Amino acid sequence: MSGECKGWQDWDTFIEAGVVDNHIDFTDNKVVIDNVIGRTKKTIGDTFAIDAAVAYTLSKAGPDANLTVQDMVNEYTKTAAAMMNGKVGWGHPYLTGEFDGKTYDSCGHDEVELYVYSLYEPYLTGEGSEAYLTLKAGGWRTNTMGSFLSEHRAPKEVRELSKFRLLDVDNGVEHPSDELSMESVILSDLMTPLREWIENHFNCTKWSLTQQYLISDGQISGNVNSLATNSSRGMTRGKCARHAQYCTYHNADKYVSLVDWYMISKKNKPSEFMKIWNGSRCSGGWNSNMFESDGHWYHGRTLVRWSDVRRAVANSIDEAEVKRQIKKALNRMTKRNNHVVSITNGEMGDGAPEDRTYRWSDWSWLAVIQASVAQTSKKNRKENDIVNGWKYTKISSMESFGHEIAEFEWQSADNVSTYKLVVEPTGNSYYNSRNSLPFRFKTIEEAVKFSKMLPLIATKAGGSALTRRWDANAGKDAAIDMKKIVVKPINHGKNMTMEMSKDPEDLPSPAEIVQKVYWGLPNEYGPSVEHLLKGHELPKASIIKVEAEEVSA
Repeated sequence: MSGECKGWQDWDTFIEAGVVDNHIDFTDNKVVIDNVIGRTKKTIGDTFAIDAAVAYTLSKAGPDANLTVQDMVNEYTKTAAAMMNGKVGWGHPYLTGEFDGKTYDSCGHDEVELYVYSLYEPYLTGEGSEAYLTLKAGGWRTNTMGSFLSEHRAPKEVRELSKFRLLDVDNGVEHPSDELSMESVILSDLMTPLREWIENHFNCTKWSLTQQYLISDGQISGNVNSLATNSSRGMTRGKCARHAQYCTYHNADKYVSLVDWYMISKKNKPSEFMKIWNGSRCSGGWNSNMFESDGHWYHGRTLVRWSDVRRAVANSIDEAEVKRQIKKALNRMTKRNNHVVSITNGEMGDGAPEDRTYRWSDWSWLAVIQASVAQTSKKNRKENDIVNGWKYTKISSMESFGHEIAEFEWQSADNVSTYKLVVEPTGNSYYNSRNSLPFRFKTIEEAVKFSKMLPLIATKAGGSALTRRWDANAGKDAAIDMKKIVVKPINHGKNMTMEMSKDPEDLPSPAEIVQKVYWGLPNEYGPSVEHLLKGHELPKASIIKVEAEEVSA
């Protein structure tokens, strides 16, 4: 057995019944609506109609609502309460009576419910005076009496006796089927043509249908065998005059309605409805079709679609019964492990139940979702929008009941770089370090220009290469080799980010920030970087104060 009870259904199925809906009262924001409905649906799971209606009533009222039982009386809880009598079922029952303007009826011929017994084939055993007839016991290789008779071309009237009907024991017959012996069948007047044909076929009149011999004069010795030993049993509802076409009695399985919520009248009482489920424990899958798989059991009843009578039935239910069902649902839900319903005034068992107030408990997510929605939609920004050198970039995303809740930030749209000169190490050793010259340039052109000027400056100052090279053709020292001094960019933009709530239109661009940090006044640093997130790696200038030297008298 599973943890299901008869009568349970899921949220989507209860929507079809009018028990829950897809709108809420405290907001018209589509993202919040879908999250409220989706989370309530997931939390409540498969349950009774009234539990789903109460959960929906509480959740649609919002996080600040504190509702009494009286406050919860509405069209949804009325509808659910009307369904709690077990007379409204979900599934695909068989069409019967008047339905959608059509009449589904039976042929009216041979409408019975009987057991059909098929005898197993006869055989001769023993020799001479010890020879006797018997019927084979059941087994997977055992042929039927009908097959045997057809094979040996027995007359039709004999073949028809290979099967016969008996009433079920529940119908109180004089010789119920589970007590009827094979001896009483074979020796009956009805079976005389069959018995005589078999005896003539085998040229033997002795039978063994007991644990010992049965002589043809009717004298029985030993214990008799039951009918079940030498025959197979099935059910019949009689022979259809329409050959099972358009007959709801003999071919009920053919007339299946669409899956929906239905009520079924009591037999021959169209104004009264039968109980379909009782709330007891059931195996998994039972609630997928609350009606019996065999439609014979309610032949002659009238099928009513719940949606056709829902409002009338719900409006006619006594309010006291609605409140009673609401209280039972609240009692179940306040005791659940996840505490989906909170009592906000009073406690269960204390004071008058009418004075207690209740609230849906699962609201911890709401502030996060609302903030994310507000930020995501701020100024209708779109992913990859570029404003004043800043790019609106998605950094994380989650799916929340059909809506993407994304986190964004502003990132530098371009590589915002400054440039330096780096002295490459000599040799091929990995451990040789690179050393930077203490200069920073705004553009690569400025850095390259400076690197080309260095040999000239060194020569003017009387310097020469560390490794001297003589130009024999020119008759002088060769130009200083500057291949070890290379220009390297420093990309500041990769670490420059802002919160998605910022407005880049009114703020410095990444390039402007870099300009003020490295070439502006020290007091421009703070206003330039104050909007950046931590980790931007833009160093603050060190302020050097030189003390004036004392002058001796």
